[in-house]
Amino acid sequence: VMLPPGQEKFLILGGHDVIKDPVWAQETAEIIDMSAPTPAWAYTTPMHYKRMFPGAVILPDGKVLVIGGSQDVDGEVPVLFSEMFDPATQTWTVMDAQAEFREYHSSGVLLPDGRVFWGGSNCCPTAEFFSPPYLFKGPRPVVTSSPPVAGYGQAFTVGTPNAASIAKVVLMRRGASTHSVNMEQRYVELPFSVQDADTLAVTAPVEPNRAVPGYYMLFLLDGAGIPSIAPFIRIGDSLSIQVFAGPDQTITLPAGVAIDATVVANQPATTLWSVVS
Repeated sequence: VMLPPGQEKFLILGGHDVIKDPVWAQETAEIIDMSAPTPAWAYTTPMHYKRMFPGAVILPDGKVLVIGGSQDVDGEVPVLFSEMFDPATQTWTVMDAQAEFREYHSSGVLLPDGRVFWGGSNCCPTAEFFSPPYLFKGPRPVVTSSPPVAGYGQAFTVGTPNAASIAKVVLMRRGASTHSVNMEQRYVELPFSVQDADTLAVTAPVEPNRAVPGYYMLFLLDGAGIPSIAPFIRIGDSLSIQVFAGPDQTITLPAGVAIDATVVANQPATTLWSVVS
């Protein structure tokens, strides 16, 4: 997991030692700081439960929710209780238990309303929602307006009646998890200022190494770490694509999509969209 708030530290946790203990899971966790002169893995506080094949979801308040997994390689000792890792204190807190056993092939993602969706696993067709503690702390900030797109380094405004109480503006990339790993997670804190009582002035990331192009959830958080419901915003410049159309095909774009496209006619009917830049 790429740990918030920056993008220099990474957390690895659980698993099992195929040499020393090929059957049972580990509760240990390690962190590496890639900004250090000589980056090296170092142990942090261990989890409360041993886990192999767990999942991990970054939350808008910067904490990491670790879910599921098993304590043995055969999946006969499930771990139902989730745990929360706080990067600031490097401590773990036990959270609520899931109703179902979920390990390998389960999938979990952060939702725009701040909850976590977790579903599936081997031979398990059900899904569950987890409500993090920040949803029980009080009223949530409200986003009344935000742009659908922002280019790199672009200044934009976000409407909110809670402007004076906002402590953080955060982009959270949509998740895509499989096999205990979520490659799409990214937490990007944005610089902002209060423009007036109902408006924040925000600046988008300046380059794509910090925020790869694509769609993000835009969360506002108050001083208590309570997040808003997030609208989606696309980060990056406009797309240039080629549209390959067969002899009898008509290209119809989804409502609200505006792109510059070159239509290449008389292509085989099986040819699909191709992104060229």
